Amino acid sequence: MKFHFLISLLIASSLYGNVKNDDITQHKKINALYTTTGVSLLAFQFVGIPLLDIAINYRELPELTNPFRHVFEKEPFIEDELWHFVGAASFTDLNYYLFKHLLNSEHPLILSGITSFSFWTGMECVDAIMGNGFSLLDETGNIAGIAFGLLLLKYPDFPFRVRIGVKNWNEFLRATSRIASSGLHGEIGSQYNYMKVEFVYLFPSSLYSGLAVSRKDRKQNQFGITSGFDLIDWLVKKKNGWWNFPLKLFDNHFSVNLELTIWLN
Repeated sequence: MKFHFLISLLIASSLYGNVKNDDITQHKKINALYTTTGVSLLAFQFVGIPLLDIAINYRELPELTNPFRHVFEKEPFIEDELWHFVGAASFTDLNYYLFKHLLNSEHPLILSGITSFSFWTGMECVDAIMGNGFSLLDETGNIAGIAFGLLLLKYPDFPFRVRIGVKNWNEFLRATSRIASSGLHGEIGSQYNYMKVEFVYLFPSSLYSGLAVSRKDRKQNQFGITSGFDLIDWLVKKKNGWWNFPLKLFDNHFSVNLELTIWLN
């Protein structure tokens, strides 16, 4: 009887041990997949995106020079700096997710800030080398956007948002059609005329109100007052699900809502 009990105990231990080892192996495989994905995304950010930028905007490889010898402003209007602000904030958001959930970093907030600063400063260097100048205004927008992105990560209930939105939907759709047929190169820079950036306070009811900035023409800033109902914020609050993260990430930095903007000039 004792012999049968010992045999049963050994079999049970063996089965349990196999399951546990299988679980550990599966866990290691998942971690390896996450790590590989995270490293690949970092590589794409620092290599793929600059190469795409050169291919789309310049169509030739640069001659390497000191970018800090080419400091000047080529697009001195507010909306351009604000696009840098929103872009840097959104990349900070994405990098935080990458370091926290894919690379299992203990300090995702710090690393996301450092990575975003390195990337956006590097892109300014690319612009300088390619002849568009290292813009101190753009770099200020980058740094301010990273700080704002870190603020939203640290305090997700912070009610202020700085988001890119559409000023003229008809022109936006026409531009989308042109891009689909002829490519992106011819549209670079024109988006400032039919897009906008909004500074808004988001109320608990998903209503929001604030200021909007756009470009009236190549030399004139345009200012307005905007109010609306944030559909995405309302949906996220309505029901929890896997979709909450991508929707909230989008809504933090981009605006596609029921809104009215009154332009003051």
